[in-house]
Amino acid sequence: MVAQEIGISERQLFRLLKSTMNTTPNLLIQEIRLEKAKELLEAGEYATVSEVSYAVGYNRPDYFSDVFERRYGRRPKEYKYSLSQ
Repeated sequence: MVAQEIGISERQLFRLLKSTMNTTPNLLIQEIRLEKAKELLEAGEYATVSEVSYAVGYNRPDYFSDVFERRYGRRPKEYKYSLSQ
C-alpha cells in the first residue's frame, strides 16, 4: 500500500528503504508500532498490555511482548510497571 501511495513498485520501495535507512518495510513498520506502543504505555491510556498490543496493530499480545522485549530489553508489563515507580 505504501509503494502504491507514493507511485513506485514494491521492489523499488524495498531498495529505497534499504539504501537510505538500512531497513526493510516490515522492520520500519515494526519500529513505528513499537515506538507508538511505548508512548501508549508511558501515557497510561490503556489498562492492559493486550489493549496496547491491539491498538498498535498486533493480533497476538504474546508475540507483541516478545518483539517489545527484543527491542527494549524488557517486557511491556515490566516497562509499564517501571514507569509507576
